[in-house]
Amino acid sequence: LWDVLYTVSVSVSNTGSVAGATVPQLYLGLPQPANEDYTPVKVLRGFQKVLLAPGESQTVTFSLTRRDISYWDTFAQQWIIGSSSIGVLAGFSSRDIHSTTSFSPLTGASAY
Repeated sequence: LWDVLYTVSVSVSNTGSVAGATVPQLYLGLPQPANEDYTPVKVLRGFQKVLLAPGESQTVTFSLTRRDISYWDTFAQQWIIGSSSIGVLAGFSSRDIHSTTSFSPLTGASAY
């Protein structure tokens, strides 16, 4: 469950003239299960406070474990990695998304 399978990097910049801090957040949009279970539209999977000087940029890297890209199947009573695409969303809150992409983790569903 805790093996790191993927890393996601985002760049954060301070375009202002005053030093500041921000907290970039990483959300995943997990595939919906085939059974009656439902997963949330977005799930928070990482955040990191970043201090930035005026004009400075930093790259923030988030590690995604097997658990991060899985959902609990209540019928099978096990963690499942869905077979379809997983959405990756980065921003400063769940309503302030600045970057999106997606990836397909595995060919076929994986249970453990």
